[in-house]
Amino acid sequence: MLQELAALQNEFPECEIVCIADSVAAVAVLSAAAATAESSIPVLVEVGAGRSGARTFESAHLVAQAILRDPMLVLRGVATYEGSVEGLTEMARIEGIDALLSLVSRFFLHLRRIAPADAFIISAGGSLYFDRVIEALRPVVEKEANSFLLLRSGAIFFYDHGIYRRGLSAMDQRGGLLVGKDRVSAEHSFRPALKLWAEILSIPEPGLAICGFGMRDVSFDQGMPVPLAVFRDGLRNPEHDPSLMSVFKLNDQHAYLRFDASSSLSIGDVIAFGISHPCTCFDRWRQFYVLSDDERISGVCQTFFS
Repeated sequence: MLQELAALQNEFPECEIVCIADSVAAVAVLSAAAATAESSIPVLVEVGAGRSGARTFESAHLVAQAILRDPMLVLRGVATYEGSVEGLTEMARIEGIDALLSLVSRFFLHLRRIAPADAFIISAGGSLYFDRVIEALRPVVEKEANSFLLLRSGAIFFYDHGIYRRGLSAMDQRGGLLVGKDRVSAEHSFRPALKLWAEILSIPEPGLAICGFGMRDVSFDQGMPVPLAVFRDGLRNPEHDPSLMSVFKLNDQHAYLRFDASSSLSIGDVIAFGISHPCTCFDRWRQFYVLSDDERISGVCQTFFS
């Protein structure tokens, strides 16, 4: 793996490939890989909760010391992922996130005292609580020379009609996003960019349509797809209200759609669906089609999801 990373680094010298370690054992693995490839590795110390990451200041310090002692490794800062923090209530979860970010801030300042001249990163930010990340960590990096905050909010590039729409709505309830000196709506600052299109294959009984997609085609771990619009003969059909439809079950290649039994939906109609959770939708497709404003295919994007 490291040889592949070294090859990428040689091909794209303007980029920096950084690894993450949360234990002394992980540092030893990176050290052995670096020695084999005869290439140094930049490393972030991961501090975490709920998933991976050193759990205490002391354990994170041991990881940092192991990196600093190794001539093949370069300490580059701190990483965390607040999205894995758990709580019985939303308030408890936010309190846990704030506690984690406080620990990250404290440890980052500790590293700056150890190596004040080095260029350091704080890397954090899932796609649901990046407002907490910015508010907690931006003041830290602004006070420290040669430091910057790297957000990893990948899902906001595509957003969705499910988990992230709900998450950004909750962000608005926390005060929205601070852009410059202004507070703006998080939910209305993003537009969902992923849709799934499927034909109605069967209407076996009133109020039930079977559509031509299933678990092999779409994410479902964070909620079912959401009907957005109905098309017939290539044109949007405004007589059908998508809010009165819902997907309630998926097979491998079929979706079960409830709808108003008095509706004139028919076999061959095409329905556009919004998705919930882009991450687990991307890994199902090698290519995505790009649509123009009039909803015609204008390009193709290849995916490299791993």
